[in-house]
Amino acid sequence: MSNVTSSIPDFTCLSAAKLVKLIESKEVNHVEFCRIKDVVDEVVHMYKSSQIQKILQILLNPACAATGLKIECGILVNECELIAQKIGEMISVDGEPDQKMSSFQYIPEEFFEEMESSWKGRVKKRHAEQVYAEVERAAEALSIAVMEDFVPIVERIKAVMSPFGGPKGEISFAREHEAVWFKGKRFAPAVWGDTPGEKQIKQLRPATDSKGRKVGEEWFTTNKVEEALNRSVPCFSSVMDEAVRYIFQIFL
Repeated sequence: MSNVTSSIPDFTCLSAAKLVKLIESKEVNHVEFCRIKDVVDEVVHMYKSSQIQKILQILLNPACAATGLKIECGILVNECELIAQKIGEMISVDGEPDQKMSSFQYIPEEFFEEMESSWKGRVKKRHAEQVYAEVERAAEALSIAVMEDFVPIVERIKAVMSPFGGPKGEISFAREHEAVWFKGKRFAPAVWGDTPGEKQIKQLRPATDSKGRKVGEEWFTTNKVEEALNRSVPCFSSVMDEAVRYIFQIFL
């Protein structure tokens, strides 16, 4: 060992029994698949290194004793290469440049972080092109609805904003409800006329939760925005389901 200059892998991974349980119950996540790939890559690395190949063969003895399985080193390496190839074909290990978080001018960044962080960049995009396209269309439709129904009100408020109790309003992400709504107060005009933003104010209605209960006095939405949300949020869920389905094809 004192003469070995090549680094010896740490083999950082869950126990074999726990991994098997997670895979069988389809609960293993992207992180664990990446760790599995790291381990099998490390086995292959040790086998191909003239300095530490013997160490790998020595490690097989306690591994066989712990698992009750006897396997030749060459067969183990071939299986590891196959697993690494399968995971590499499905999983986005280092991230892909075309899988950045969605970004639209009038949608709070937190909305896309909440909706996309659990699946975007996990599975290679080519395996779920159709659902990715559906998400992009739904997100764009939501952005248009917000721009048409909320932005004129926000611009109106900015034009008359006062530090002494004037109107307030902004486009906000309601995390608990996975929604983008208008949040404001004192924005309705005292006298209605035909000024910019009035039409959109008249379209507002109180935002409600999934059970139809009013969320609060300051939260508002419109029929158009709600329709766009009802299309976009299920799209995000469908991508997650599709990603999980492709991930578990690795071990079919």
